[in-house]
Amino acid sequence: MKTNFKQISLCDIYDDVKSFFEDDKPKFIKLFDSFINFSELIPSSFYDHYYSSPISRAISPTLSNALVVDTTGFEPYVKENNPKFFDSLYRNAKKLSKSYSRF
Repeated sequence: MKTNFKQISLCDIYDDVKSFFEDDKPKFIKLFDSFINFSELIPSSFYDHYYSSPISRAISPTLSNALVVDTTGFEPYVKENNPKFFDSLYRNAKKLSKSYSRF
């Protein structure tokens, strides 16, 4: 198998990485954030297909991200097993639509 230049291999330094991770997890995550741009590793076709269409992101990035929650089928934890979370989002969206006619 040909190795892609964006693949990450930690096999040679696994023990060092594991000890660094166990000592300070937030610092380890910041290390990855500072040196690796994970958005470059995700193909745009995958993002467009599973998250939102490019046109909706161009119109309103915030709203296109909100649609992800509604269309993916993920169910967040809700206390008392009722849809209060989505009801509050819906009420806030209705208030926003009254305030902004272009919404």
